[in-house]
Amino acid sequence: QFILALELASRNINSSILFIYLYFLNYGFALSFKLECSGATMAHHRLKLLASCDLPTLASQSAWIIGRDTPGAEAEPS
Repeated sequence: QFILALELASRNINSSILFIYLYFLNYGFALSFKLECSGATMAHHRLKLLASCDLPTLASQSAWIIGRDTPGAEAEPS
């Protein structure tokens, strides 16, 4: 009887472990997929923010650099 009880207990433990494994396997993939999609969405929005916010600043800075005389020209006496 004791051996039979141990066999039943080990079967219950094995089936519980299998259930937990399959449960997290199923929902773990769903969770990782949602996180991956939200990460891709965040990366996309960051690129849009970079494109909309930083490019005019860079353009004005480059125009300032192009329109400026040689460095240190302001310090030279005329």
